[in-house]
Amino acid sequence: MFKQNKIFIGVAAVLLLFVVIVFGFRSGKYDQQEEFVRGFAVVSKNGKFGMINESGQEIVPPQYESVSYFIGSFAKIKENGKFGFIDKTGKVVIAPKYDQIYGYNGEYAKVILNGKVGLIDKEAREVIAPQYDAVSYNIIGDYFEVARNGQVSKLSKSEVSPRS
Repeated sequence: MFKQNKIFIGVAAVLLLFVVIVFGFRSGKYDQQEEFVRGFAVVSKNGKFGMINESGQEIVPPQYESVSYFIGSFAKIKENGKFGFIDKTGKVVIAPKYDQIYGYNGEYAKVILNGKVGLIDKEAREVIAPQYDAVSYNIIGDYFEVARNGQVSKLSKSEVSPRS
């Protein structure tokens, strides 16, 4: 009887340890945890969002209105109604200042600020400041087509330069 109790307690302890390791001992740290995607999971606490890695290490504490999963090197964050980017260490690489950041289409992503369009590159550097009504990139001709006040013009890649 004593030996059976000892075995039962041992099995229960192993199962408890397994549950804590696999599912994480949350003790109320987060209200919700999404699934892990490419090694990261979005977490929330009191209506704010952050991110953890697969080890359970908090990359970004729950402080943002929203946090997206990483696409490439960056995840989109939203704070005070504005969007920016963080890197995989949680460092803010673009402070939340844009009204919207769209996904990358090739080398560039469109950004919107005060109703004007600009572009950022894959290093999260602003290559065209948001000052146009529309911006597109012509990969064949290797130029940008920009529109402002009904006027369309072309900018060569050499006419734009990344600004951090």
